[in-house]
Amino acid sequence: MWINEGIALFLANQNKKKDFTKNDLDFFFNNFFDKNIKLRLFAKNNGYKVSYWAVKTIVKMFNRKKLLKIIRIDYRKNCKQKIEKVLKISREKFQEILNKNTSLS
Repeated sequence: MWINEGIALFLANQNKKKDFTKNDLDFFFNNFFDKNIKLRLFAKNNGYKVSYWAVKTIVKMFNRKKLLKIIRIDYRKNCKQKIEKVLKISREKFQEILNKNTSLS
């Protein structure tokens, strides 16, 4: 779900402020990165903003082809490992990069 929301915001050029917290980012990676949970929790914990910045970071640091590969991932099976394989970095490393790109570290 986060990839769809992040892409929609990114393509619509609806820049989201970097006004989320490190706790929001941690919650995102612990609860949304490789699974879907309730939309209400996603919105409440700035999931839309974090998703926008995650997509923007993927495009900027990797490329659009990597983003397209992530879109094709089936979120029902081994999603975390598949995303890590596409990006060639761990979830934790991507979280660290996103922390730096959003000045939350």
